[in-house]
Amino acid sequence: MDEKDLRRLRRQDLLEMLLERTREVEILRAQNEDLTKQVQQLEQQLQSYGGLSAREAQLQEAVQRLNDMLATHEKDLEALTKKVADAKLDTSGLEALLARTEDAARAATPTPTPQATPALQPPKLMESIIKAPKVKKSRRK
Repeated sequence: MDEKDLRRLRRQDLLEMLLERTREVEILRAQNEDLTKQVQQLEQQLQSYGGLSAREAQLQEAVQRLNDMLATHEKDLEALTKKVADAKLDTSGLEALLARTEDAARAATPTPTPQATPALQPPKLMESIIKAPKVKKSRRK
């Protein structure tokens, strides 16, 4: 609004406008105060973290240590894989030797001929009881 328009307004309208502007100013001041507090809190957090560059350096150092550990483990894994492969090659020679030994043992062992299995014999006491003469019982009257 221009100055001419403001002069034409009534006093009550001007007071209402002034009151409305005062409320807006109060709201903006409260918002400004809240934002200032938030900025202060963020600055304190930043200081307690020691700055972003210090955190970034710590993270980079941790990543480097992890990469070094990974490289070491990969080397160990390669060495272990090679040892396992060498051990498999060594056992193949042992397996061939074992097969030859088993074949030689089979060839040297005579094959058993089927024989009649003897019948089960009763113990001697049982034989004497079985072969003993039968005694007739007499009837007494």
